[in-house]
Amino acid sequence: MPQDWSVYVFETISGRMVAEVPFEQTPNFSYALNDPGSGSVMVPLGGNGMSPADIEELTQPWRWTWAVAYRDFLCQAGPVVSEQYTGTQPYTEVTFAGIWKLLTKRLAVPATFTGGNPAMTANDTTYSTVTYRQVAKNLVATSLARGGLPIVLPADDPPGPITQQYFGYDMNLVADMLTNLTGLSGGPEIEFRPQFDPTQPGFLQWVMRVGSPRLGQLGSPWVWDYGSRGAVQEFDTSRDGSSMTFSDYVRGSGSQYTLLVGNAQDLSLVDAGYPLLEDVNGDHTTVTDVPTAASYAQQWVDTYKFPVNTPTVAVRVDGRDGAGRGTGSPTLDQISVGDTASFVVQGHRRLPDGTYTYRITGVTQGTDQNTAALTLQPVTGVG
Repeated sequence: MPQDWSVYVFETISGRMVAEVPFEQTPNFSYALNDPGSGSVMVPLGGNGMSPADIEELTQPWRWTWAVAYRDFLCQAGPVVSEQYTGTQPYTEVTFAGIWKLLTKRLAVPATFTGGNPAMTANDTTYSTVTYRQVAKNLVATSLARGGLPIVLPADDPPGPITQQYFGYDMNLVADMLTNLTGLSGGPEIEFRPQFDPTQPGFLQWVMRVGSPRLGQLGSPWVWDYGSRGAVQEFDTSRDGSSMTFSDYVRGSGSQYTLLVGNAQDLSLVDAGYPLLEDVNGDHTTVTDVPTAASYAQQWVDTYKFPVNTPTVAVRVDGRDGAGRGTGSPTLDQISVGDTASFVVQGHRRLPDGTYTYRITGVTQGTDQNTAALTLQPVTGVG
């Protein structure tokens, strides 16, 4: 097995490590901005693999957290969701999700709620004079008060202009409310980053990263070179205009002539010669006020007024080139989603020579144990 890679099992509610497990192939993992992330591991059975008793216990969903580690860096970690074994294979596949997934199993209700009917005024929650970042923290903090998890919360923000209400009768889920916050105009970017607890050897914790509104380093970007002497192994790109819109309409609560609608427009490209493009968004039908619906519409227009350009770059996890020489590029454990990266490109079949600057929005395992795939977002312009 690759010495740089390891798979560990932790108790979800305490973060205590209970086992290191064998695996076949390179473990799968993904982490991204505003996304739970996931992972999967092929575990050999019998011989040098795991015994039936051990795999039976350590794949109990939600109780146990599995983690994929590159050296001392936890690429992804979270509760087991499923296991799949077929009799023709000498291994079983264990699938887990990031800790955000567990919050799909938590209601957004006060800490005092213990069960029964949430459709009571005592089970409504109002966060007043706060920022969106603070709302995100408060949602998670309240959930942790109802059932502990080793999540490290960010510091409180100063007072802000936002008042956010969550009604018990809506029976909202914490994970969905966090996602909704990220979709607001000016809403924060969020990631739950697993790491070894620096104060308790053998324990894991998740650091809740919440942007103001963006995450990532604000100084000099990371730099990679494409070519024989660079750490970039592949540089792929795609362009998709199917979601483009210049005027978005968000359906809120109500129906027919009582329907609440939020609208936002950016017609600058229409003025430049593009045809008018409109869209209707039905993802927020519980919204009860126009400004919130319009904020969702604004975020949608800001995101989709240009085509979605999705470069995917395969980089060496050790920052070296294919011959093992140092390049000055970062290793996998040095970068974070949200960071800015520059790629010096020469001799590419599709891209003109030049330096391309993007934000890193997601990371997954590469095609082999030596690479990771970076999903990128253009920093400005059509791209």
